[in-house]
Amino acid sequence: KLVVKLYISGARFRPQRQDHIEKWKGQDIMKWRETTSKNLAIVSTLVATIAFSAAFNVPGSYGSDGKANLDGDRFYNAFLVLDTIAVTTSVVATILLIYGRASRTNRSWIGFIVSMHFLWVALNSMMLAFFMAIAAVVSDKNPMKIALSQLMYGGLYILMTLLACFATPGSFLGVVRFLVGCCSEPLRRSKRRISRQFPFVVYYAFNVIVFIIVNTIVLVLISVAGRLPR
Repeated sequence: KLVVKLYISGARFRPQRQDHIEKWKGQDIMKWRETTSKNLAIVSTLVATIAFSAAFNVPGSYGSDGKANLDGDRFYNAFLVLDTIAVTTSVVATILLIYGRASRTNRSWIGFIVSMHFLWVALNSMMLAFFMAIAAVVSDKNPMKIALSQLMYGGLYILMTLLACFATPGSFLGVVRFLVGCCSEPLRRSKRRISRQFPFVVYYAFNVIVFIIVNTIVLVLISVAGRLPR
């Protein structure tokens, strides 16, 4: 984060021979990844368990023929889709986290990063599925539907804004400029130097962009779902 922030601010490297550049090894972050992977694997397993059990405790219950009473309802169908996404992404995240702990290769870092995105999608899908389940059994005339959607929207908006502020080094456009590149030759040289010396920085900037895009999509879905008629 600090490296990207310095780049966005226009900071420059001191003059140095290219063959004397030492690649950042990041031993501390390797230990952090191992500990974090263990904790995230527990969380992803719990999400998968909850989402899996929700598929057998559907809103509206089952009829005498064994089929769901709300079969065909748009909110019920949305609940099934979101719950399936939550189960799938949480299981994938768990597998990637377990693989990352067993593997010591550089590719395990990619698996760790991808697993965090899958887990975040699973958590948001589970929350959206919870809202769809409520919307499926609540009448459109009931003001609780809109109230609950606004409550969920407000809570997630505050959470995602705080997380984005903590994760984003400066402005969103600045991170995009770092990834895309600039017309200035000194800035391009700085970016090449950063890529050689701090190889994780590019991954970090890319994942900040993905994180913000996913959050925006989730907030839009909650806002739209709260106003949809049955």
